[in-house]
This record gives sequence, structure tokens and C-alpha cells, in this order.
Amino acid sequence: MNAATGNYELPFEIDGKAGLTVGEYRVDIVSDGSLSLGDPARLFLGQGETTIRSTLREALLSDTSVTMDQNIAILRTHNRIVLVDAGTGGAPGFGMGSGRLPSQLVRAGVRPEDVTDVLITHGHSDHLWGLTDLDGQVRFPNAIVHISEIDHRFFTATANDGHPIVGSQMEGCRARFAAVGDRLNLLQDGQEVLPGIVAVAAPGHTPGHMMYRLQSGKQTLLLSGDLAHHHVMFLRNPDIRLAFDADQGQMVETRKRHFDMLATDRIPFLSYHFPFPGLGFLTREGHGFEWIQLSRDSFSHLPATKKVKGNRLGETHISADPVETKAGRSLE
Repeated sequence: MNAATGNYELPFEIDGKAGLTVGEYRVDIVSDGSLSLGDPARLFLGQGETTIRSTLREALLSDTSVTMDQNIAILRTHNRIVLVDAGTGGAPGFGMGSGRLPSQLVRAGVRPEDVTDVLITHGHSDHLWGLTDLDGQVRFPNAIVHISEIDHRFFTATANDGHPIVGSQMEGCRARFAAVGDRLNLLQDGQEVLPGIVAVAAPGHTPGHMMYRLQSGKQTLLLSGDLAHHHVMFLRNPDIRLAFDADQGQMVETRKRHFDMLATDRIPFLSYHFPFPGLGFLTREGHGFEWIQLSRDSFSHLPATKKVKGNRLGETHISADPVETKAGRSLE
């Protein structure tokens, strides 16, 4: 118990989901499984191979193969059920460890037809392709799908079919957008997507990569998408580049700017690819940062909350009291 923040409880579970409450929103994290991305020396750029492998060994991680989680948020309030990203959809090429979102939604008590909105952080296949099943049918038939206008334009342009990073994904992305049809909502930076949820541009990984700021009352959670893929490499040295980034230099600057904000304001955030459930804080460590995974004691040292202004994310604390939810279509 802390006099400033109260008694917070985080009812983490071990069956593939974790949960907490942010104001009026119940937030559950479920897993779409894992991705194996191979040799770290080919994935992380800007440091020598010896340094990359030794950094991973020091963190008690494999220095020969990188495996990343896929953490998907379910946001529930009195009239909405919102997913943040849709996973791989079990599409071929992602391996047997991926594509688990449908079964995890069942375990979380969510029917596909009850999902009202899907917030897509960017157009990559591990975030977008779960919008349809393997037969090409829309998985969430009543949901509005939200994505940045910039990424939609990029991933539907036939001129990008030869893109060295994502060219092979373009046809699949266009098929998903076509399946969604007129239920697609294109976003701008700073736009309020839904009550309490604002789109925050974080370009570089893709041209229109978006994060989403969830604020309910005085409480804030940043749904950061692919701001950082690895909980050690990008934090120890924020200048490291990722082979999959569309504009590597821009993404380094984006990442460092938001890392500084997260560490300064102690804002909890969800990372799509950090170890499940991907919820935590950043603290400064030398010339870099350290990720502190959210725990039941995480809130005892948080500063007093303050009102968020503009697109600044602000300071926060979170409670974990249960919230009654039901599906609905109202935008109120």
C-alpha cells in the first residue's frame, strides 16, 4: 500500500493472457504466439557481430537465434471491444508458433462478431494478416478497422511491390484491405480514434507506423506497436538499427524520442514484441535504458498523475479493479 497511489493489484494469469484496468477500460493481453527471426547479427545493425552476441549472452538470451512474442491488447469498455493489431492469421511462413489469436480470444471470452474495432499499428503481415482467415474471409465481420492513411497508401501502392523489405507482403495486404471494404477508417496523427484513444505517429519502421495512447480519466497506457522489437538490444544501445525498418535512421530518432518520454514520465506501455505480456516501464541505465516488466509492485514509486496535454502522453498510474463489459457498436 502506498499513500500516493493506493493499493493496486494486477491479476496476471498463466494461461496465455494477462490483464489490468486503465480507468474505464479493461485491458487484457493475449498472445498470437511467437516469431523466430533467425541470426541476430543479420537482424540488428550498427554494432559489430561480437558485441551483438555478447550483449545477448550477458542477458541470458540466445546469441544465435532471436525469438519474439506477439502481444495483442483487448480493450473493453461498456460498449466496445477493441483489438490492437490482429496477428498473423496463421498464414504460411510464420511457423507453428504463430497464429494463436483466435484460440486466445475464445479463452478471453471474446467472439469475433463482438469485436467492434481493430486498431492496426502498421501494415506488416504479423500485425495485419489476422484480419482474415486462411480462406480470405473477414475474421471480425462487425469491426471497423483503423490504420494510418500513410501506411494504407504505402501498402496498397503497386509501385511498392518490389520494395526490398515488404514487397512480398503487398499482395496479401491489399487482399486484407479489400476484404475489410468500407469498414476501413484511415487515420491522421493526433486523431482521436475512439473515446480516450488517440493515434500517435511513430514513423520509420513503416512510413505510417502508429502507436495508440489510451487515456481514461487520469490514467494512461501507451500501446506502442513496433516502437522497439527487442527488450535488450534496442535499450542498451538505442542507436541500433533493425533490418526490417523502412527508414532506419528515422526509426532510430523516433525510438529515442519516445524512449526519453517514456523514461521521463514513467508511462506504462505495451510492446508488441517484448516478452509476454509485454507490459512495462522504461528507466535510464547509463547511455541507454532498461525495461522493467510490470509487476504488482510497479506503482509504488510513480509520481502524481497530471493531465495529458496535446499529444504528450503524461504521467500515470493504473488500477486493476474489474470492469463490467458488453459488446456494442456505439461510438459514444
